[in-house]
Amino acid sequence: SPHCSVIRTSIGKMARIIWISILIIIETSLRAASQTVSISDITHNSALLSWDIAVEGATLRTFRISVDCRLCVPFEVPANTTSTQLSGLKDNTRFQACVTPYTAAIELGSECVSFRTSLSPETVGALFVGIFLVVSFFVLVAMDLLCRRHQIEVEDAKQNELLEQGWQTFKRSSTGRVAKKVSRASAAPLEPTRSEDDAFDNIGDVTFEEDLPE
Repeated sequence: SPHCSVIRTSIGKMARIIWISILIIIETSLRAASQTVSISDITHNSALLSWDIAVEGATLRTFRISVDCRLCVPFEVPANTTSTQLSGLKDNTRFQACVTPYTAAIELGSECVSFRTSLSPETVGALFVGIFLVVSFFVLVAMDLLCRRHQIEVEDAKQNELLEQGWQTFKRSSTGRVAKKVSRASAAPLEPTRSEDDAFDNIGDVTFEEDLPE
């Protein structure tokens, strides 16, 4: 009857709720009593992932290892394993590695650890080359500026020296011309000045003829 169908539906829903609650309780009770995940021996492309996970009330079946990188594929290791080597990592990159324990029935919570890989020898070499080129560029620019400044100072000094030489030459030339004029003026003979009486110095030589009347 319709009434029985409603009852059966309600019982089914309650059963599912109870089953889910039981699973949550079991998962909570089976969580690792002591979960420790650590990372060591980090290089530019690898790291050693270690863990110490003990589960109470169930038997571990396997551990699932996952790393958050685009090319990293999750993998599983046996339940008696406590460490695994992560390889093929990119240098100078931050990663997060997670260990997820599995029992025969359910998956337990994951424990994760973050780490960063070191620089590879190639990257270090490239950095040194880049730093060397940048430093060399700035050194060359500084040397060029110093050389140009020194050249400008030398040219200014030469220009000032030429101007001083020209001024000294001009002064000597002007002094020489003035001295020559003075010497010529002092060496020229003075012409005697003739007075008005000089016209009568030889007046005795003048003969006057007077026409007498006949």
